[in-house]
Amino acid sequence: MVPLLPERYLFASFRVASAGVVNGEKLAIRVLSQQAGSYRLEDLGMTSKQLLCLRQVVARPSGMILICGPTGSGKTTTLYAILNEMDRLTRNVITVEDPIEAVLPNTSQIEVNPKADITFAKALRSILRQDPDVICVGEIRGEETAGIALRASQTGHLVVATMHCDSNAAAVVRLLDLGVFFAFKIKTLLPFDSSFSQ
Repeated sequence: MVPLLPERYLFASFRVASAGVVNGEKLAIRVLSQQAGSYRLEDLGMTSKQLLCLRQVVARPSGMILICGPTGSGKTTTLYAILNEMDRLTRNVITVEDPIEAVLPNTSQIEVNPKADITFAKALRSILRQDPDVICVGEIRGEETAGIALRASQTGHLVVATMHCDSNAAAVVRLLDLGVFFAFKIKTLLPFDSSFSQ
């Protein structure tokens, strides 16, 4: 960790990816704020109507909240803000993340580790035996994870997950591509879309 502003003690970690290319090495560095876990919904720039709608969804005992966007769009920040909205003393909240970007109090967080055979799908199957109220999936990447998450959302669990997509409509197409079929009404809430309706 490197202090960004010493007078305010803000810290960041770096995610580095490298690839050998014809003329040497290519690096991509993402700066990840350690403050991601401290954001609240009201910090995300939503209108009061959007905030009210999202809070109503977060308060439900079951269903799925799917946060969509491209890399760096704030999916993880939004995910943590949603988890911070919950009373994690009375709700059993379990997360599966790759990697864990912020430690949340009163939350059971599992980090994916393919070398140790801890995958999103295997962790989700294990979580379902832990009597969770809320299941957080850091990212839906594959068919098995998508299927388990959707089934959990239909059997009394609130599932909060992210997916790399350009829009909510693209997320539906992506889920269909992963073999997930919808037999229920899909509602969407775009953070900056004032057309949300019940």
